Amino acid sequence: MAALLFTPLSFVKAEVYESQKDKMKPFVENASANDFLLGFIQPKVNNIIKKEYGKEMRWQWVKVKDIFSYTVSNEPKYYKVKTVVTVDDYYKPKSKFTFDSITLKITPQDGHLNSTDSGAKVELFEYKHSIKERYTH
Repeated sequence: MAALLFTPLSFVKAEVYESQKDKMKPFVENASANDFLLGFIQPKVNNIIKKEYGKEMRWQWVKVKDIFSYTVSNEPKYYKVKTVVTVDDYYKPKSKFTFDSITLKITPQDGHLNSTDSGAKVELFEYKHSIKERYTH
């Protein structure tokens, strides 16, 4: 009686690809100070809008209306940033957008925005729903 032995065989194919990172160039475009600021606070604003409406909403920046710097003795310097956004409900097919005003209080960790540590505290100071368009300019 002959015993047949079956052993599973596996084949491994390894390929080496050139690094795509070396070939790719970054996309560069001009950015304003507002673009920088808004990019920095966008995740926090997304959470604020979600809490205000109780669900995810589609929103977009319209503008930064005002930025004020506050210095109070024995407290870190902070900034109040007033922005305008459009908000609409993407779950509703024919949703109309509204203008909302969001004022934030931004306190840099050491009182300076130019700190090497980005641990700034961003808090909601005031939220106004459905402001009139004339107040967006």
